[in-house]
Amino acid sequence: MKRLLLSFSLLFIVSTGFIACKEKDTEDKIEDALNEVEDELDEAADDVKEAYEEVKEEYKEEKEEIKKEYKEEKEEIENDTINNQ
Repeated sequence: MKRLLLSFSLLFIVSTGFIACKEKDTEDKIEDALNEVEDELDEAADDVKEAYEEVKEEYKEEKEEIKKEYKEEKEEIENDTINNQ
């Protein structure tokens, strides 16, 4: 009887150890996966921010170019009007 009780105790301890190790591995894998996803999301957010800044800068340049062209055309029209009078 004593041997049977010791055998069950040993079996319980060993099985609990395996289960604990297995859960830890799974938890570590999940944590690693979440960390990877977080890193990739940070990189994607940085890429989006950089793209936004580039588009914003291009918009400003285009806006300035349009203003310059408008001003030149306005001056040209005014000069034509003055010359025609």
